[in-house]
Amino acid sequence: MTRVSHDEAPDERLRELLDVEERLQQQVRMARVDAARRVGAERDERARRLADAHASIDRADEAQARRDRLAHEKALAELEVRHRAALEAITGITGARIDELARRAIDRAIAPDGDRT
Repeated sequence: MTRVSHDEAPDERLRELLDVEERLQQQVRMARVDAARRVGAERDERARRLADAHASIDRADEAQARRDRLAHEKALAELEVRHRAALEAITGITGARIDELARRAIDRAIAPDGDRT
């Protein structure tokens, strides 16, 4: 009878080892699932941050484009004001003033050094 009980001990020990092995395999499966979940979550987070960065760059580009457009519009408006002022100055010259300027130009062409003959 001691032999029978002695044989039962290794069978029980074997069952315990098999149970331990099964629990370890289950823990490994759970760890793999958890690792895959964490990797997926990290990948999703990186993708979200990248999308946020792209959106931020797009907003900055749009803001710069608006600033550039406003600066160009302002420069164009200033140029238009100067153009109109020059045009008004030209059209505002009287006939007598034009005649005087023409005589001076002719005098300079005839006697460039200022000596009239």
